[in-house]
Amino acid sequence: MELPNRTSHTILTQLLLSLSITPILLQAQPVPAVIVFGDSIVDPGNNNALVTLTKCNFPPYGRDFVDHRPTGRFSNGKIPTDLIASQLGVKEFIPAYLDPKLTIQDLLTGVSFASGGAGFDNLTAKIPLVMFEGYMEKVKAIAGENRAKDIASDSLYILLSGSNDLLVTYFNTPLIKTHDDLPTYIDFLVQSASGFTRWKMKVFCFTGLFLGVRLQLGLIPQGLVNPPLRTSQQLYTMGARRIGVVGVPPLGCVPMLRTLQGGINRGCVTTYNQASEEFNSALSIGLQRLNTNLPDAHIVYIDIHSTLLELIQHPSHYGVAVVQGRWRLQYCAAA
Repeated sequence: MELPNRTSHTILTQLLLSLSITPILLQAQPVPAVIVFGDSIVDPGNNNALVTLTKCNFPPYGRDFVDHRPTGRFSNGKIPTDLIASQLGVKEFIPAYLDPKLTIQDLLTGVSFASGGAGFDNLTAKIPLVMFEGYMEKVKAIAGENRAKDIASDSLYILLSGSNDLLVTYFNTPLIKTHDDLPTYIDFLVQSASGFTRWKMKVFCFTGLFLGVRLQLGLIPQGLVNPPLRTSQQLYTMGARRIGVVGVPPLGCVPMLRTLQGGINRGCVTTYNQASEEFNSALSIGLQRLNTNLPDAHIVYIDIHSTLLELIQHPSHYGVAVVQGRWRLQYCAAA
């Protein structure tokens, strides 16, 4: 699906900012920084500095970005968290924490720790909270302890992950499917996995196909790889108060699955969409409970599944038509 850049920006911005994130997370104090954890959807280039096959620092990525250059974003232009930061007036782009050209102002107004291929399960990858600790130490050194504490508490945190856990780790790892049924695995992802240890694997994948697996027995501390509730609670312990946890999109509608399993009409695959819905439901309930139990916390579930599915199922409502299997813009009222 290809839309002109302005149209895609409008839709993506509305997907996040028109949801529960706006009234709950953005009340009271203005947002001094946007801090991001997640996977390829919000990775602005951290994978450029990592040893991984999951990279996109080459054309045609970035063709609609500034200077038409690839930056490591898994996109033709801006990614959703860039749009959020811009809409909030924080800055135009969220830089990668591993970008060697980071400035002092970049650090004070937020960075992204997201990495393409990341997830909540040990078998997928890790959410790098240890890097966030290092980041906060840098902010303290620049701004002083009191201001750093204010930045930590007033910033907007976006946590977006889970798709790789379901698509790659669960559905494409026979050992996992044999050991856990889907509800059990979803519960593992959502709840704190205390007392339960898996072998640590780093899975390198490209378009959903395994290209190599590297066993890392005991090399990654258990605390670095966290289900969303544990990750949110750890961020809270580190000073975060406004946290938006984004659910997974309708995974059965990704182009790869529609091509491989969607039949002659390339329809969305029901099994994967149902898994997405089950995960999102459990995540929403868990976050509500967590938010109630943590004083001064504003931790919300952000539903992108419903909006994206609506766009996919009723494209004409948004000015998009399908002509001979290709997307064409007829008009866009939102723009």
